[in-house]
Amino acid sequence: MSNQYNRLLSKNCKKVLMQIYKNRYFTNHGPLTQQFEGELETFLNVSNAVTIMSNALAILIAISGSYSGKKVAVLSGCEKDVLDAVNISNVDFVNTTIDSLAIESLSSISMLVVSSNTLTKDNSVFLKGLEEKGITVIICYLSISDFHYHENFENAISVYSLGSGTLVQGGIITTNDDNLAEIFRNIRSSYGARQAIKVKATCNGRFSEIQAGIGLNILKKCI
Repeated sequence: MSNQYNRLLSKNCKKVLMQIYKNRYFTNHGPLTQQFEGELETFLNVSNAVTIMSNALAILIAISGSYSGKKVAVLSGCEKDVLDAVNISNVDFVNTTIDSLAIESLSSISMLVVSSNTLTKDNSVFLKGLEEKGITVIICYLSISDFHYHENFENAISVYSLGSGTLVQGGIITTNDDNLAEIFRNIRSSYGARQAIKVKATCNGRFSEIQAGIGLNILKKCI
């Protein structure tokens, strides 16, 4: 995946830079970022795509913005970015498995965080049942082309990685809940939010224009 990104970067970097110069917007959350978010919403068939400067920060914002105060269950086998975000999110969490969840009382759990690489057809049915019980499900995908389970989880919060160790490295939070999306945008930064919502903390997690320009070229390869 890293080699793919590097080839795309080498081929399209000049084109991206020329577009940024033409737009006369050189920093964060400009025309290219807004275009990228719009095209992501179409590609992933979701109401809201919120771009974040890093994948770990995107996961952290997704957890913090939807946390209801109960315990967070983290499914075994999650990627390092997921575990890092959970560890610094200041939430009460427990590492678990699908089998353990199936036999335990779910009354103390309000959220499940899972990596898409751990999902199978069988346990995706179980996770769908958790959604129906009102438990928030956050699915962390390894890339924007790895979304084959998305349609099974219409109400889930999804976080897509754009890779690590590359210039575009970032994350995308998607949700069909407009209110949650605004919370995520306000945590990311009040600039770029469509509606001001009071949140406990905020950060400068906005996507840069160079990230968005390269992301648009990567997205074209996925379509």
